[in-house]
Amino acid sequence: MAAIYGTPKRMKTSMVLGACPNALWVAGEGANAIHSVATNEYGFEPIIYEAPIRTLPDLHQLLQAAANDGWAGSYPELAVDGLTAICDASIQMWKDNPKLTDKGKVDNFYPYQQLKDYLLRIANDARHIGMSVYYVTHEQVPSTREGVFTPGGPSLGSKQQVTYVPAWCDLNARAVLFPDYPGRWEKAGLYINPWDPEWVTGDRNGVASGGIMPPSIRELLRASAVDYGLSRVPGLEWQDDVADLIADAIVQSDDVNAHIDGIIDEGINAGQKVAKGSGREALLHIRWAVQDGVARGVIRRRRDGMIFSPMEPPPSKKAAAKTPPPPPTPS
Repeated sequence: MAAIYGTPKRMKTSMVLGACPNALWVAGEGANAIHSVATNEYGFEPIIYEAPIRTLPDLHQLLQAAANDGWAGSYPELAVDGLTAICDASIQMWKDNPKLTDKGKVDNFYPYQQLKDYLLRIANDARHIGMSVYYVTHEQVPSTREGVFTPGGPSLGSKQQVTYVPAWCDLNARAVLFPDYPGRWEKAGLYINPWDPEWVTGDRNGVASGGIMPPSIRELLRASAVDYGLSRVPGLEWQDDVADLIADAIVQSDDVNAHIDGIIDEGINAGQKVAKGSGREALLHIRWAVQDGVARGVIRRRRDGMIFSPMEPPPSKKAAAKTPPPPPTPS
């Protein structure tokens, strides 16, 4: 499982679509956004579950159906877009249908107990359906209330869930801006730093740790020793050959920023020779391959450079305590 969170319009849905073009999508915030990104950015038709999934009980039933009916044979991944909206709608549903205490009063804790219970059920079911599961959510910012600090992370109906849900996942990443990224068409990134107490992030595979990584979930997972079974749209398998060409050039370059435009142009030329057709979709497929290649090359350079680098937490932001002055010298 993986959780990707961030503020709106940070390419969260786009990054998961690029990683899992053959996934079955659950549209927690509507199907239009998923379809628009897939067709306008990547040039393919996504597979979107037709029945509306509005609440966590709905999602729980879907996962049970996936396990019982063997959906893994048809779909390698399940992507839940808009888990924040599903959690918020669930809380509201339980508030609108309250549970009463023995004294006849509304149990205000009931919605949040149900939230925790259903998220746990969903986590357990997701482990046994034979499909990789991806969650896309909004973010909650770090906060302190009554002296208790809560880190920032995925927004899931209650601040208490911010560390609970990511504990299930191999990858927890925050989508952020990345102005210095050498990609030509994207300036976003994935912030992954397990040492940062302000935000809940991490990579169980050890590919990313300590900063902003390229905006490619696909390439982060592909670089690990785990086979996540990441497939291409049928007929676009050539994209990996183009991506490898670009990645090799980036790894071998002594100055990536100086050479990146030429490397990208070389990848585009290679893609044009193998892409099917010459229309807009073919151009999107070439761009997709090039984007993967840039991310693949940047990740390889970083990964190779950090093998023997010590993994140390960043220095504390607290000011160092001043040492007391030496005692006076006896006269």
